[in-house]
Amino acid sequence: REVVIDHDLEPIELPEEEAEDFKKKHGDKVDIIEVKSTGQFLAKFRRGASLYIPKALQFDRLVAGQVPTGWDPKRYGLPEDIVQQVDNLSLFVLVSTAEALVSAGITDPYEFYKYIHVTEIGNTSGSGIGGMASLKAMYKDRMFEKPVQSDILQEVFINTLPAWVNLLLLSSSGPIKTPVGACATAVESVEIGVDTIMSGKAKVVVVGGFDDFGEEGSEEFANMKATSNTFEEFAKGRTPSEMSRPATTSRAGFMESQGSGIQILMSAKVAIEMGVPVYSIVALTNTATDKEGRSVPAPGQGILTTAREAPTSITSPLLNINYRSRQLAKSRREIKRWVEEEFEELKEEVELLKSEGQLSTPELEKEFLDSRTSHISKEAERKEKAALNTYGNQFYVQDPTISPIRGALASFGLTVDDIGVASFHGTSTKANDKNESDVVDKQFRHLGRKKGNTCPSVFQKYLTGHPKGAAAAWMLNGAIQMLNTGIIPGNRNADNIDLVLKKFEYVLYLSKTIQTDGIKAALVKSFGFGQVGGEVLLIHPDYLYAALTESEYNEYKVKYNQRQAKAYRYFHNSLTGVSSFIQIKNSAP
Repeated sequence: REVVIDHDLEPIELPEEEAEDFKKKHGDKVDIIEVKSTGQFLAKFRRGASLYIPKALQFDRLVAGQVPTGWDPKRYGLPEDIVQQVDNLSLFVLVSTAEALVSAGITDPYEFYKYIHVTEIGNTSGSGIGGMASLKAMYKDRMFEKPVQSDILQEVFINTLPAWVNLLLLSSSGPIKTPVGACATAVESVEIGVDTIMSGKAKVVVVGGFDDFGEEGSEEFANMKATSNTFEEFAKGRTPSEMSRPATTSRAGFMESQGSGIQILMSAKVAIEMGVPVYSIVALTNTATDKEGRSVPAPGQGILTTAREAPTSITSPLLNINYRSRQLAKSRREIKRWVEEEFEELKEEVELLKSEGQLSTPELEKEFLDSRTSHISKEAERKEKAALNTYGNQFYVQDPTISPIRGALASFGLTVDDIGVASFHGTSTKANDKNESDVVDKQFRHLGRKKGNTCPSVFQKYLTGHPKGAAAAWMLNGAIQMLNTGIIPGNRNADNIDLVLKKFEYVLYLSKTIQTDGIKAALVKSFGFGQVGGEVLLIHPDYLYAALTESEYNEYKVKYNQRQAKAYRYFHNSLTGVSSFIQIKNSAP
């Protein structure tokens, strides 16, 4: 606090430079006296001078999702100089990226370059705030003249975190797009990553989100009354593990946490060629803003628009996978016939050019044939892509009679009734949990989900807390686990589901874990301050394998088994100290 002194203070000894600085600030409110015997100076603050006096405040947010005791990035193989230089959040991101790569069977990231070019690996991971510890050091510690590294500025930029991933692990030259979407950053990242692959700008993209925890952010969330009050929770007999209670009558705000969540996106072709484990298929990504208003954090329903479709009395035949299969087969026959005709015409053209003397040598004839053959092949490939775009997994795009959700499901022969679980943003705030339930219920109702076919909901923030930028990435990992195990975890803190949620008949609020007979599709929702709503639709990987021929699948299985064995050995070597988990790169590929 700033106070104005009402009497002269005793002089303090300090160097000349500091004495001059005090004189510049306080003018005639401070006397500077040189002590010639020591070369030092005395500063005597007079009545009317203002001073800042530190004070300790009682804060009522004492519980958060913390990093486990014993966390040490050096144990993973990060060198001391890097640990000392980069922001704490960068360390989380480096380790989680390495974990994602090893989970994908990639023990050496440079292996990518056997299959794709360095320009075809991108990074679209982002954050809500970025390096919070570095921001604090730059603004607060520098002001109080505490030791701060000279290059601290670089650590506060959000794109610095994915930059360190590329500097130390990937060494790629692909697209970098760094989203900032508050608590929905990770879902923005996935959408941008998918778009980057679909546009042909990359074949592999690192996606995800990350955020730190600090007293500054915690204070401001408390001022917004977004987080739970620890003193009030303790007074009600709640333990720290019970303080995040999504969907309950007693929910009183979210519980902050921190960390990083990273996934590796690939085109299916690259994934099968490399033999990496496919954990799920990203069938659809959407983001949407909300309507007009005056509140930045207010939850909205803009993401409802992914269920939009113009009413029609006749169902589009494109929704029938058998119809699309027939049309695609017909298009392929036409392409094959076109190729045959082009080669016949090419023969005639060669004979004509030879008769005119333009192909006077076998070398010229071969060069001409090679060039034209390559052109015909590329044209056939372009026509094939156009046919796949028309009848493949983008058939519904720009069709106002087919909603994005319905179309994405129909791409795999599924309907809205096949969504087996919905992972909720579920922050444990009064407004979000009600709004989100309303959104999901309206979407299912509008898309014609059968009555009685309630969708189990998952509120994993009861366990993990709310990591802000990493939220959707953690939820995606949870949804992937559900797809691959068929297990839907219950909300262990759901001791009393709010009665206001009872009207949402398409949402089932679980308090206990259930084992299903399999989940075909999972829907992940995410919401962030600043009018960000998002969703990701995941499909079970079996739907990819089913599209392969038997020989393609068997070839993939051999590669997969070899890769898994190698990754298993790599992981256990790092656990036992034989080698480092993170292998820092010191030269380009």
